[in-house]
Amino acid sequence: MPRRSRPPSPFDNLINGRRLTERLWGFAFRNEMYIPKAKRHYGYYLLPILHGDRLVGRAAPRFDRSRGVLLIEGLYLETDIKPTGALCRAVTGQLDDLAALIGATGIEYGDTVPGRWRPMLHRS
Repeated sequence: MPRRSRPPSPFDNLINGRRLTERLWGFAFRNEMYIPKAKRHYGYYLLPILHGDRLVGRAAPRFDRSRGVLLIEGLYLETDIKPTGALCRAVTGQLDDLAALIGATGIEYGDTVPGRWRPMLHRS
């Protein structure tokens, strides 16, 4: 069975308890919407990426309502995670599901994605 990826809510207790999440999972997550823009590392709203039993990175999505497009302003993997094709398909598959859930007609990816993934990302 292939490993599944899920974007848990950044407000889920698994993620929201930052110290516990870092201690148990080795994953430092901070919701940056409460941080001044100049001090953010990733983006305003972040979704952690859960792949199998591991938090492997974060995505910075934004819904452009005027165009009906889900913009993925950045995909960031943890430094020890290899950007394999299988992981790319799993993560982008979940982002496709998110786009469908919010009624987006397509997805666009920004410039900040793992380099090996760039050719694999579809454009709307």
